[in-house]
Formats: sequence, C-alpha cells, structure tokens
Amino acid sequence: MAQQPSLGEFLQAIPTKAPQASILQQRFEGLGIDPASSLYTKTALIVRAIDGLFATYGSLERYHAEWIQGWVLEQLTPAEFKEMAQIVFQSWVTPERLEGPGIPHIHKANDAIGAAIVAYAKRTRWPLHVLDLGAGTLGTTGHIAARLAQAGMAAHISAVEFTPALLAIAGERAARINQQAAAIQVAIINADMVGYLSQAESASVDFVTCSYALHHLHPTDQLATISAAYRCLRPGGAFLIADPQEGKSDFNLKVLLCEEPEAVFAIFSSPEQMAARLRETGFAPVEVLLRDDEHYTGYAVAGRLAS
Repeated sequence: MAQQPSLGEFLQAIPTKAPQASILQQRFEGLGIDPASSLYTKTALIVRAIDGLFATYGSLERYHAEWIQGWVLEQLTPAEFKEMAQIVFQSWVTPERLEGPGIPHIHKANDAIGAAIVAYAKRTRWPLHVLDLGAGTLGTTGHIAARLAQAGMAAHISAVEFTPALLAIAGERAARINQQAAAIQVAIINADMVGYLSQAESASVDFVTCSYALHHLHPTDQLATISAAYRCLRPGGAFLIADPQEGKSDFNLKVLLCEEPEAVFAIFSSPEQMAARLRETGFAPVEVLLRDDEHYTGYAVAGRLAS
C-alpha cells in the first residue's frame, strides 16, 4: 500500500486539466454549489483529484478509497462536511431509487437489526421505545415492526428523518404499519438525527438504530451520535448500526467513486472500527451481527448496555 499523499501533493503530480469532463465532474457541477464559495473550491479539488486517480491508475485499489476519505477530511470542516453531505444526498434521492425494490444487502442488514432487537427485547419491558435515526423511507423501521409483530411484542417506534422526499414516503408507510399491527405504532419526526438525539432525554429509549446513515456524518458527529445514544438508552438497551463496509466494495471502486458524489463525500468504517468505538464509549457487550469480507457491501453491529 502506497503512502497517502496530501491533496496538494497529488494534484501537483497530475495534469492540470483532464482531457474531458468526467461523469463525476458533470454530476458535481449539477449539484448547484455556488462557484464563488469556499465549499465549491474545496470540493472541486477533491473531484479533480479523483479524476486524476482514475487517469493515473485506470482502476482503483482499496487503499485509494482511504486516500479519498483522507482528502475529504483534510479539506472540509465538520460544518462543511455536513453541508456537503446534505447537498449530495439530495441529488442521490431520485424517483427511481425511491420507487425501486431497494438494495438486497441493506434489506439483509435491516432484518438482522430487527431480529437482534427481538432477541434482546425478551429481557426488556414492553412496550418498547425504539428510536430509528436517519429513518429514510422506513426500511429499518419496517423490518423492526415486522419482526416485533411476529414475536407478539408491542412497541412505539420514533422514526427521525428530515429529507422532504423521504418524509413523504415515510408518512405513507408509517400509516400502513400502524393499520396493520395495533401493537406497533410508528411516529415520524421531522428532525436532524444528530440534533434530535443530542436533546433526547437520558435513559428514555430501549433501542436506537441507525442504518446506512452514519457514513453521512463527519467522524466527530459519528462519535457524538454514539455517545448520545449511550446516554439515551435504558439498562438492557442497545445501539444497532448498519453501514457500508469501508466504502471499498468492488462496485464502489469501479463505479461509484468515479460517478457518484454521494459516495465520495462520506466516511466509511470497518465493522471492527465501529465495534471499537462502541466499546470505547462504554457499550458492553458489542457484537458484529453481519459482515461481508468478500465484497465489502456492508455490516451490522450492536452495542448493548447491561441490564
């Protein structure tokens, strides 16, 4: 593995201009960032460097994904990262993605989270209070609700989301869940998940989940989220996380990083790294529920509190 150069060092080593605008460059320009802003200047350099990576190496190795993440953190403050993450995610939310069948490995992770909650909840009082952060279109909430209903458990699920296009679909799906299972009630909360969790009452929820949303947060906000979840959980509760595994899937390296800004301006972790953060916060035991060492598609981990 080659040592990571700084962004400036790498840019000096590649041609000043690419021969033609790449797909990534075109989609970046379509985000509508003010060209006169510092955010545009910083992120444009990162996009240019990624084009330089593909021009230089032809295809990327997994350590190149680490270079890209390093450059993102080198350039952007936590506030700028949050702003950029929101911009690129808005562009990612298209009708095709919202109306399609979804991604199989995300469904698998969400079902693993639902199954784990049922297993853990056998020792917990009912009805449960579950807090689903970055709830999106209720993929995770839906799997949790189905698993709990099958087990005959009652729960109130607070689904936190703030993206307008996702909220509209989430509201419809929440209404269906509430009609289908009287013991499972879902409430949609229009809020930023970090801000909402930071203000939540201590020891107020049984389970906190965050599926395929944590990588949109700067590392400082990721750690703050883990710490806040620990504070908000009741004894015997758990924080369950699913996320892309290190951003190093073959698809990510061959396609997403050269075509999709949403995959560029994100921070991914390995299951071991995420488990270590949970332990350092105080969670015990911590277990890896799901992982993929072959294709690096995703993982799920759970950190628990003693009863």
